[in-house]
Amino acid sequence: MKFLGIILVIVGVLAVAAGFILTPAHSFNVVDSNSGLDTAAGQVYGGLIVFGVGLVLYMTSVPYAGQKKIA
Repeated sequence: MKFLGIILVIVGVLAVAAGFILTPAHSFNVVDSNSGLDTAAGQVYGGLIVFGVGLVLYMTSVPYAGQKKIA
């Protein structure tokens, strides 16, 4: 589970970064009515969700500091 969490965290960070890097600069214009269709908001929010799920999976697989492994 630990490695799955790390992989999902990396995929989430890459999706968020790609959403900001690959979005054209002219599509961030708030006044333009079509700017919402050109931006990668869905990709960024999806990347944040994947990042959060990966972080939760990773944190639940790591024991607390000073805690011994049960099994």
